Amino acid sequence: MPAGDLWLHELKFDGYRMLCRIDRGKVTVWSRNEKEWTGKFANVEESVRALPLTTAILDGEIVVVDAHGQSSFQKLQRAMGKSVNSGFVYELFDLIYLDGYDLTKVPLRERKRLLEELCAGGRGTIRYSEHFEENGDAFFKHASSRAMYRPNSETEYGVY
Repeated sequence: MPAGDLWLHELKFDGYRMLCRIDRGKVTVWSRNEKEWTGKFANVEESVRALPLTTAILDGEIVVVDAHGQSSFQKLQRAMGKSVNSGFVYELFDLIYLDGYDLTKVPLRERKRLLEELCAGGRGTIRYSEHFEENGDAFFKHASSRAMYRPNSETEYGVY
């Protein structure tokens, strides 16, 4: 783990990492290997379209949560296998582009602040993924002692 207090530590989800572009109401969802998945996540597409913006590129993870609020890769795979297009949650952790501005040179803390405002604290389909600014060693020790490398509530985190 990185030492010092200058690092941000983020949650690890059991899902699919996806980028999402919205351009004047048209939403496209694609994977890191550039495979388009837009039609598979209809509820995410609809929720992204409702965000208060004109153009953006979002980075996050598509998950399915269990009864305890934890992301479950097994439930995600089952939902994908059944051709379900609802029940997915998009956990957003970065904002790459917004309404004409390339944000890749903007500090991560500021991008996350803007992203949090866009998500407006929602716990529905579109969610802002929290981060932790504590020392890396302390983060690792806390995560290890509480979660044994697995989260056991939506407020706890794991290290993978």
